[in-house]
Amino acid sequence: AHPAFDADAVRADYVACVAAHARADIEAIGEVAGMRVRARDFEPSTWAIGLLGRAFSASELAQARKRLQQASRQIAEFFVRHDVFVTPTVATPPPRIGALQPSALEQRQLQLLGAIGSPALVRRSGLHEILGSEIFEFIPITPLANISGQPAMSVPLCRSGDDLPVGMHFEAAFGRDDLLLQLARQLEQARPW
Repeated sequence: AHPAFDADAVRADYVACVAAHARADIEAIGEVAGMRVRARDFEPSTWAIGLLGRAFSASELAQARKRLQQASRQIAEFFVRHDVFVTPTVATPPPRIGALQPSALEQRQLQLLGAIGSPALVRRSGLHEILGSEIFEFIPITPLANISGQPAMSVPLCRSGDDLPVGMHFEAAFGRDDLLLQLARQLEQARPW
């Protein structure tokens, strides 16, 4: 069993909202620092995501938030019939350190986009679609808790063939943090980590 929602719409709306928040954070950093922030002040990927955040209109972001709220209600319906939603934390075995960083070519492309500084160009580049695909390919379920506000936890219950911890993701109904904490205690007693 799994929550029913439009995964493609959630992916696009999630990326738009994350990008808008990244832009707001970049601007807040500039205000706190008392300076005009520039591309060189941030990692290329952070700056590009911030530019992408400027590319969405207020109306588009409001609509994205409304659709994410609707998805949250659809996810909440799942917990009327189920106590816990269990999935792997990530979709692959644990990656090597640095494996999730942009490639050298991607870094150069991000630097170029940052140097040009055009939010519209960043949006036309398809960065939001690439980010959405990469994020949800690696962590297809965990953003649901971020979107819906449902309590969630990742517990290292398994080991990979290389003896690395493999997390299991548990999500419960809104306000049922207690259920997850009880479950974590029982799991740790049964399979100490």
